[in-house]
Amino acid sequence: MKQQSFDFELNIPPLMVGKTEKSAKQKSLITRGYNRELLRQSKMDTVAEVFKTLPKIGDQVHLITNGKYDLFNLIHHFVEKMGVCNEIYLSTWIFTKQYSKILIKLFDEGKIKSIGVVTGLYYKHRDVAGFNFLTKSLYERGQKYHAFKNHAKLTILNDGENYYTIEGSANLTNNPRTEQLVITNDKDLYLFNKEWIDEFFNGDKNESI
Repeated sequence: MKQQSFDFELNIPPLMVGKTEKSAKQKSLITRGYNRELLRQSKMDTVAEVFKTLPKIGDQVHLITNGKYDLFNLIHHFVEKMGVCNEIYLSTWIFTKQYSKILIKLFDEGKIKSIGVVTGLYYKHRDVAGFNFLTKSLYERGQKYHAFKNHAKLTILNDGENYYTIEGSANLTNNPRTEQLVITNDKDLYLFNKEWIDEFFNGDKNESI
């Protein structure tokens, strides 16, 4: 079965794409319709086959994966294609050590300039060695980490021109099952997600490490 790709030019009403609860209030972002592409992956085994070029500004890609690669493989591919990633924030419940090692390597190679990671509290207990490696490596490099009651799966990264948000069902672990992802190149959405994550880095939101 070949990859199925559909391009739509639709009059889409304003869409609520994000909502996060903070203390006694909620925040939401209303966005315009995007140039959408819908992909269902079948025999494509690598991220490079799916994303030969990265989404352009204003593009939004909805992707159903086939379990042949992991979310971090996609993120790694984006970083390599960007050349230099100015900033990356990663939000996940748990984080596999093999991928946290690659993240740190990309930083040490100068391919990523700034890193912020937020995880769930469970990560500290499920993978003590992985947790210790990631937090020690980030703090030694002056980068950011925070653990709280988190279950959001989200990555934002930019190169100064393109501002990507990758959101969906997958953690930063091995993903052998079908996963759902949405990749959007939109600065407003990027800043919306950066703002709520920064509130955890900068202050008193829930439990920290």
